Amino acid sequence: MNEFHIGQLVSEQIGESIEHSPLADLLLAQLSLLYEGFPQWLEKTIRDLNNGKRIAIGAWENNTVSQLEGVCILKPVDSINLELKTLYVCPDHRGKIVQLCDGREMKISHALLQAADEYIQTHGFEVVLADAPSQDKMIEKLLLQYDFLLFEGLQEKNFFLKTYE
Repeated sequence: MNEFHIGQLVSEQIGESIEHSPLADLLLAQLSLLYEGFPQWLEKTIRDLNNGKRIAIGAWENNTVSQLEGVCILKPVDSINLELKTLYVCPDHRGKIVQLCDGREMKISHALLQAADEYIQTHGFEVVLADAPSQDKMIEKLLLQYDFLLFEGLQEKNFFLKTYE
């Protein structure tokens, strides 16, 4: 069984631009179809990641760091508030339990959220905000499972909040 590594992404996994980015390779084709302006958002996100303004936690298989299979992108708002901007797992691994390099077995989305939780707590953040399309019940269920509260729902989007003590 292949092992998956979960960890904060470094510059070689992020890339310098949308044309030369393992992160873009993972996200661009799938998400450009769903979100207008996604390539421009991703280009800015890559710059922000390289400048330390955002944090990316990734999942990759068998030490092949250039082949990302999932990512969680966090954006600090200030010293205590943070936004969960992206949680994405490639369709081939979505919903499947995988073997992690530390011996645990779990879904990649769960491993990414657990690693994000650890980062958030280690760095002293107290509040995490997230939003998701209101029709995406799978992400709603996952966020609620990880102690996010649904605090406002609009026709197109649901908003979630998680606090740390």
